[in-house]
Amino acid sequence: MELEEFKTSLKKLNISAKDFSDLVNIPYSTVAKYGSQNPVPAWVQPFLNLYSRSKDMEEARKIIIEVAEKIKN
Repeated sequence: MELEEFKTSLKKLNISAKDFSDLVNIPYSTVAKYGSQNPVPAWVQPFLNLYSRSKDMEEARKIIIEVAEKIKN
């Protein structure tokens, strides 16, 4: 994953580089060096893909709960 793809992925997920560093428990300074002093690690892309799917599933779960509540009432 190249730096621009990393930045685009974060933007799509609506998280900042700081949010990402907190999420994966690594220093922000490490993330800030991606693309200049450090390459973006190979695990980042699969992680972001799974994080995106997780967010989608959470949104779907909320919709299902809302519909279930409406049907129940």
